[in-house]
Amino acid sequence: ARFPPASQPKQSVMKIMARRWVLLLAAAATFNDEAHGISLRGRGVLQRLNGLPKTEIAAVLRDRASDTAVADAALEEALRFLINPGAGATIDEYMPGCLRHLRGLVKVLRRSYSHASMTTVLYHSCQDQKMFPSAHDGTFKSRALCHQFADGLVTAAEEELATGSQAGYPPLCRRYFQTHGPFNPTAPPSVAPVPVTPTTTTTQPTIKPVDIGSANCPCIGFANVDGNTTVDIDGKKVAFPADLGARCSAWEKNTHPDCIGATVADEDKAWCFEQWCYVDPCNCDLPVPPKTSSYLPNGEYQGIPVYYSYMTCGSVDKWTVGNYPDACVNQHDEEDCEALDKCAWDGQKCLGKELVHACNAPKNEYIIGSEECKCVGILGQEGEILVGGLSYPADLGAGCAAWDKEITPVCKGPDAPQWCNKRWCYVDPTDCKVPGGDPAKVSEYLPGASFQNRQLHYSYDTCPEEETPFVKPVDVGNAKCPCIGFANLDGNTIVEIDGEKVAFPADMGGSCEAWDQGRHPDCTGDGPHKDFCGEKWCYVDPCNCDLPVLPKTSAYLPNATFQDLPVYYSYMTCGGTDKFTGSGNYPDACVNQKSENDCNALEKCAWESQHDECIGKELFSTCNAPKDELKVGKKECQCIGIAGQEGETLVNGVSYPADLGAECGSWDKDIAPECKGDGAKPAWCTMQWCFVDPYDCDLATPPKHSLYLPGASFQNRPLYYSYATCPQSDAPPSLPVPTIAAVDIGNPKCPCIGFANLEGSTLVKIDSKTVTFPADLGGKCEAWEQKTHPSCIDGNGEDWCQQKWCYVDPCNCDLPVPPKISAYLPDGKYQGNPVYYSYATCGGTDTWTQENHAEACVNQKSEDACVAMETCGWNGKECLGKELIETCSKKKDPWVVGFKGCRCIGIVGQEGDTMVNGLAFPAELGSECRAWDEEIAPECQGDGDKPEWCTQKWCYVDPCDCVLPDETPPKLSGYLPGASYLNRPIYYSYATCHPGTNDNYTAQHHPNACVNKVTEADCSVDAKCKWTGTRCLGKELAGMC
Repeated sequence: ARFPPASQPKQSVMKIMARRWVLLLAAAATFNDEAHGISLRGRGVLQRLNGLPKTEIAAVLRDRASDTAVADAALEEALRFLINPGAGATIDEYMPGCLRHLRGLVKVLRRSYSHASMTTVLYHSCQDQKMFPSAHDGTFKSRALCHQFADGLVTAAEEELATGSQAGYPPLCRRYFQTHGPFNPTAPPSVAPVPVTPTTTTTQPTIKPVDIGSANCPCIGFANVDGNTTVDIDGKKVAFPADLGARCSAWEKNTHPDCIGATVADEDKAWCFEQWCYVDPCNCDLPVPPKTSSYLPNGEYQGIPVYYSYMTCGSVDKWTVGNYPDACVNQHDEEDCEALDKCAWDGQKCLGKELVHACNAPKNEYIIGSEECKCVGILGQEGEILVGGLSYPADLGAGCAAWDKEITPVCKGPDAPQWCNKRWCYVDPTDCKVPGGDPAKVSEYLPGASFQNRQLHYSYDTCPEEETPFVKPVDVGNAKCPCIGFANLDGNTIVEIDGEKVAFPADMGGSCEAWDQGRHPDCTGDGPHKDFCGEKWCYVDPCNCDLPVLPKTSAYLPNATFQDLPVYYSYMTCGGTDKFTGSGNYPDACVNQKSENDCNALEKCAWESQHDECIGKELFSTCNAPKDELKVGKKECQCIGIAGQEGETLVNGVSYPADLGAECGSWDKDIAPECKGDGAKPAWCTMQWCFVDPYDCDLATPPKHSLYLPGASFQNRPLYYSYATCPQSDAPPSLPVPTIAAVDIGNPKCPCIGFANLEGSTLVKIDSKTVTFPADLGGKCEAWEQKTHPSCIDGNGEDWCQQKWCYVDPCNCDLPVPPKISAYLPDGKYQGNPVYYSYATCGGTDTWTQENHAEACVNQKSEDACVAMETCGWNGKECLGKELIETCSKKKDPWVVGFKGCRCIGIVGQEGDTMVNGLAFPAELGSECRAWDEEIAPECQGDGDKPEWCTQKWCYVDPCDCVLPDETPPKLSGYLPGASYLNRPIYYSYATCHPGTNDNYTAQHHPNACVNKVTEADCSVDAKCKWTGTRCLGKELAGMC
């Protein structure tokens, strides 16, 4: 229906429209509503009039229109009285008339409208004041005051309906008089005119319908907008209409430089005449998927890149094929697809990555509005939109922002209204329900503009005033092997490549990305780049990685750690192929060792026979090694991040170390501005903390969101930190749990014995010469002879020089190849038995024994030769060490090797020394029950009284294999804090050497040892202790065994 002329008075306009509604609805009543598609609103009216004759229907509708007219007239009369009450020049004279008019107004409104719609009716009247200023003469000084009055009137009406009280009306009249009076009794007040834009009319603006494409993939953006959008094409700025892409149109025609002067006859210019529009890829169900726009590379719609579609407009994309070779849709195989960071292969075709996973990624509600009422429009457009002659950004209202600030005339200067600073955006009124918020309102800025052929609406309520934690989603790899490290950081990480320092981003490896492209020396410049440059990878946790291709240790961060483990990386978790490691860049990588011998020659590697490949040794043993809780936090809430990186992380302009928060530390000390200089400083300056995963943190004190790095993330979650997981400086001093460097301890069916990671030396007689080996000789799998044995020093020795071996317990060795007695320690003993060694447990082959140890039992090939050797025995098939046949079952002296439930460990009879805090103890320290301190410990020397523990016997024991009758647990050794046995810290026991003996040393020197805490309360406050139900033990005893 055509609207009446704008020149007619509003009352006349309303009556004309009411008559037309009567005629239209009466006519509609004669049709079948379902067959003819009558709107839901019309259908509801018809249902109430069902069965009435046409004449009665018309009468009812006329009455309804009349009631509406009366209501509208009453509303105008009440508002007219408010600003011109006649003789009411004082508040006392004003109040009676005001109350009478308000009560009459409410009575009429109740007859014509429901209470639920009264607010909307009154708000519309407030809006009419600005759109039809001549009708109200500027009733209220501002729309905000009008809205406040409307809210108050509805509240007063509801109170009257519920309780009968009319107490809510007087305050309204009084407040209006105070803010707008006193009044001239004979003339209307002088009110400044409200600016009227050229498009202002006395009716709701007409929306010009446009082609918005297929309903399965509708166009987005604002149509019918004045202004321009600037697009960069081949380095030149090209001006398009402001509503570029908001409707189906041949936008390039006569605008794109290549299309100026083109005709439909030009086949290579056919794309100039094809129609397209921008679309939401998450709301587009077409056979041909949309593509990311090269016009708006930085643009976003509801938090994802901007896409466009020809198909939704019924066209064919003839532009992308010839003009956009890097478009995902132009990549026709998986390799080309995955080489582009923005693309992903869905199994059949190449799509924009957002189409694979970004649609379900979390969105930043601070920018795009609440989930229940998202902003519409495209952020990041360049250009301008004209509003009443004023120039606003081209992306006006496309996201939450205080768009009026500094632009709208009344918002300039110090006296700007509060609403100037309020954040708002345009929304879809059909998809906007903010809990507790007001409905979206029609925009006065762009009265003729539209979104999907609906008039533009805006909302303040959808835009939060306070920014909440949000992280920009990144690709964190396969869920079976997620990336570790932090994403979205400012700063840099320094990596040494071929002797040069190379700067990478601070979040290197924290997400799937082609990190080497444009940074690695082989991936920069104009020349051909290596294959690995375009491959994506990230750092991963080898203990949380279940992929067919195992991760590898990083050459970029050789000294860095993640939760006390070496740093690993993976191409496979990012869908890539490792073309770096195998292309000559990392020859010592375990994965590049193609034979078992080459693999075992590297200390860090181990041969994995199931897959016939060489892998990092940590994948065998490190994942189960105990971790230093003083460094990586409590087991229930471990620190995250990669420790040991070089570089910097920027926090509000302050430079912190690149590994900020990756492990427990006083990170703020001497760095945070409040923690610098002389004078008193906050207590938190010296407190230890680290970043943690809030989803994997089970502490009484929950972690808190980090304000240092508000945009950073770990596995697409905001960063959180914890003080509670780290030991604090004001805690009572106690014996620290040592950090154990995991080593290869061989096959679990025949583990190495002896101690690893010792300082000192072991002396071995070889060809009448004394050769010095490390103190932990044989305590782990290693090629011990290499560069140490006289026959191996020049590097050209026999094969056995490269073979790894270790000492083993012959009574705990179930391998096809039996161990052999050691020629290095002919007088050595382990738990009363001769010392044996094995190549097989380390994955090696024994080529040494046959050539260098003629008297070894295994070299006796006949029974006669075998039994002639005192240490050998014949088992019917082969010659073995006699212990392997009879010795393991013979009785042992518990006063020497410890009691059966808790045997001593270590090797007796080694020559050399073990260094303990600068003191040289025997190399066999702690290997059997002796008073080891009596002759060496400083407290035990000289004349005078000596501590009782000086003469007490003790030995080192395996804490996971130690159960004594009196249940006295072993204690952590303070002598060898970094040493290990089976990758566990070294423990000692007095009790196994003489059950019932009191441990006077621990009580005197380590009063805070866990075993000295006799109550659960005392035990629980110590981070390193755990209550078992009956006693307090070191937490590592509860978790490591």
